[in-house]
Amino acid sequence: DGLFLTEVTYDGIHLPVTRLAASLATTRVPRFVVVDAAQALGHTPLDLSSGPGDLYLAGCHKWIGSGMPLSVAIAPRGRSWGTVCEVAESLLGAQRIDDPLLLFSSGNGRVRGTHLGAK
Repeated sequence: DGLFLTEVTYDGIHLPVTRLAASLATTRVPRFVVVDAAQALGHTPLDLSSGPGDLYLAGCHKWIGSGMPLSVAIAPRGRSWGTVCEVAESLLGAQRIDDPLLLFSSGNGRVRGTHLGAK
């Protein structure tokens, strides 16, 4: 039901993720697309409005020079927004997320819109 794609590979190759996901969409698969945007974050613009991702993930600790792992998660599609928040809240409750920024900003254990990309 899902697909995990890399927007830009570790060695700088920009993959056609929109075309790849569209070619699979004719078979009604995948229903949920996660895009690894870690390398793209600092190198290429991301088209979140028309891109294939239900969830875009990127580590940003290298870009901001942090000594701690920090990440960004953006869920630009309304149809997958609830699923992303539900899973994130479940992982927070089970203490399965190792992201100091998310843990700090979610002090009450609830994931709010500003943490996973405002809806």
